[in-house]
Amino acid sequence: MNITKEAKGSILSNLLSRTPHAITMLFGIIVLVSVLTYILPAGTYDRVLLNGRNVVIPNSYKTIAASPISILDLFKAIPLGQFLHKTTKPRLSAWLSK
Repeated sequence: MNITKEAKGSILSNLLSRTPHAITMLFGIIVLVSVLTYILPAGTYDRVLLNGRNVVIPNSYKTIAASPISILDLFKAIPLGQFLHKTTKPRLSAWLSK
């Protein structure tokens, strides 16, 4: 099958014109994950400090009380994430430089 340059360009432009905006995709992911907080059971593993590291104990998973997020928390997720990124960025860069 022979595809000309013009056809390739039109296929690519059609694909890119249908791709949703990044903020739309981010919001869709946040909505999906917030719905999953109502469906999936919450759980935790027991941990122990070993050689200065927090290590998960095998086969120690147990379910805990669910804490699904509200609709208000859904809309606060992006601004809160941006704020936490700004406040933890210096600590993360210090940790990564070790």
